[in-house]
Amino acid sequence: MSAAPLAAGFFPLDANPAAHMARVPFAHTLGFVWEGDEHRTARVRLPLSAAAAAPDGARVDRLAMLALLDHACSAAVYLALPRPSLIATVDLRCELGGTPDVGADIVCEARTQHLDEHFAVVRASASSARTGTLLAWASSTYAVGAHPGMAGKKVDTQAWRQPAIA
Repeated sequence: MSAAPLAAGFFPLDANPAAHMARVPFAHTLGFVWEGDEHRTARVRLPLSAAAAAPDGARVDRLAMLALLDHACSAAVYLALPRPSLIATVDLRCELGGTPDVGADIVCEARTQHLDEHFAVVRASASSARTGTLLAWASSTYAVGAHPGMAGKKVDTQAWRQPAIA
């Protein structure tokens, strides 16, 4: 857990990452829970729920686990950024290993391994909250900052995102 909260208005996690996740439709629907952050690292829990359950209803669905990996990876990039910036996923590779435990939540930890002015690279793992068994891992790459047509332009991220959170 970080000693100090994120700066108010930080794009897009804001000062309260849990409140941010409530505004992201799939994160809200699946019930993601923000468990904390350290510099460059996000920790997010996926509770077993009706929305996240496999067809048998007894365990977390593997597709919901992939959504968890995707969300935690992008959160780790935002935590690592020195200032607000836009990001875009360039590549996301996930490997599924074991089957989720019956009745267990899934915990994902994602860490930004590399960040420069153009790219970020993140590694993540998802494990059973009950046993710690590794279930999946991910590697992702993000473009940071300028996007097509944006080179040399200053982006007002607060004005850009206001309609999305109103």
